[in-house]
Amino acid sequence: PRPGRDARYRPVALPSAAFVHDAQVIADDLVLGLHPLIKTPGGLAWDDRRGSSTWLVARLDSDDEPTLAPVAPCFVWHGGWASSDSATLVMRAPVRPTPGLFAHERVLDPEIVAGVREWKLDHDARVVHERQLTDDPSDFPVPFGDDLVVALAGVFDGGPDYTRCSGVALVGAKGESARRRHPAGTFGGEFRPVATLHGMVLMGLVVDSADSSTALLVLDPADLSGSPLATVRIPAVVPSGLHSAWLPDT
Repeated sequence: PRPGRDARYRPVALPSAAFVHDAQVIADDLVLGLHPLIKTPGGLAWDDRRGSSTWLVARLDSDDEPTLAPVAPCFVWHGGWASSDSATLVMRAPVRPTPGLFAHERVLDPEIVAGVREWKLDHDARVVHERQLTDDPSDFPVPFGDDLVVALAGVFDGGPDYTRCSGVALVGAKGESARRRHPAGTFGGEFRPVATLHGMVLMGLVVDSADSSTALLVLDPADLSGSPLATVRIPAVVPSGLHSAWLPDT
């Protein structure tokens, strides 16, 4: 829905064979991350005839044609931190350079490595400038002030395992600023910032592979590598790799 116009919607036509992997509303813009995929007997595959990924930017307060900004071919891992002003729209999100989850799969662009990438879209020129911020495989991006909280991928069969993450890190415009590795044999997922009476904390679930038990960790973002502020045992198994949301009790 358009801001202030609950009864109206703006239809946006997507390019043919475009796979939407990321969608955000940033100020008055709808931003979609698109990838050119085709159907094959083995499932979806990258369309080699169309080499780039694309950011589609559509204004919610007008019916102008959306802007299509080609970028390096890579897969965006879910939503990222974003900001907008009159001149520039900034997005940061983890990416991976392969169309699948395994290290042996074909790399789409040798210049893209798994990690957090940044895109700056010039509103006037409609040109995207992109750069790599970190080079550790990661997922589960969650905004935290001007930073991004990401889960550090584990290792499986010689490649990154995005469902059993081995740690959590803070990433900003200058790259990674802090990280925590979970104890050996435990795997985490998404960590969320939560405001408390004593300041901000990060909360997330970890699973112990030895007995499949699950715990909720409360971490101090100012001392991310230190001991948890609290550990709460969960009376049920919650698999790692799930997304989360924080809903305060009103």
